Amino acid sequence: MMSDESQQVFMTKQEAMAHFNLGKYRLKYLIEDGVMPIIKFGRKTALIPVRQATESLLALAKVGES
Repeated sequence: MMSDESQQVFMTKQEAMAHFNLGKYRLKYLIEDGVMPIIKFGRKTALIPVRQATESLLALAKVGES
C-alpha cells in the first residue's frame, strides 16, 4: 500500500502472503480460524492490519514452542 514498509498500516492478502511467507490456503485458514485479523470492505476488498497480524502470528508461534 505505502512505499515505506515500516510505516505500512494495512496490507493486502497477497502482501501478507509474501511478508509472512505463507501460502494462499494457509492464509485462508488463519483468517477463517480468527488468528489473522482482517477488515472487509464490501464483498471482495479485504485488508489486513500489519501490527495486529504480526502480533497474532508471534503469539501463535510462542504457543507452538511450548
